[in-house]
Amino acid sequence: LRINNFKVAVTFLEIGYSVITFGYFEDDESFTSLKTLISQIKPTEVIYDRTSIDHNIIRYLKYLPGGPILTPCSEIKAWGSLKLAEELEKYYGTLEEWPQALKEIILINTSQKEMLMLSYIGILEYLEKALISDQVLYTSRYELYDPESFKQSRMILDSQALSNLEVFEVNYGAKSSFEG
Repeated sequence: LRINNFKVAVTFLEIGYSVITFGYFEDDESFTSLKTLISQIKPTEVIYDRTSIDHNIIRYLKYLPGGPILTPCSEIKAWGSLKLAEELEKYYGTLEEWPQALKEIILINTSQKEMLMLSYIGILEYLEKALISDQVLYTSRYELYDPESFKQSRMILDSQALSNLEVFEVNYGAKSSFEG
């Protein structure tokens, strides 16, 4: 997660489906779109760049019911575009062999590209420290986050609606208080 003014870059990894999604959007001063996205995907862990995140977002994440683990990532700036290219070549070979979504991001010539790449570097760094980058990256499918197509494939409740509803999550295999 990376935020610069009200511009937000996210990279989220759905490990169960082996999908890495890149997203970039401009938000309002209350970060309504980001809060809605977080409510929709319900992350179990958020890796963020501590130098570029609003303290209100951290506070929001800390007080979410069943909120995510917050992991600051401090070495993102140490990665340069050369190191990132070397890492990606290690997994995917030459630029022509890279997944389409990665190629599309590389071809963007704006600050949007830098924010997306820094967001992705946070995920790469985390996976390498956890020693699972090989297993995850070789099998992952890449997508670009499109809020409109995301809405079409899912029932959408914004963060305000979710906070006003009582939503029960079921833990399969856990014995409930209703069982004897």
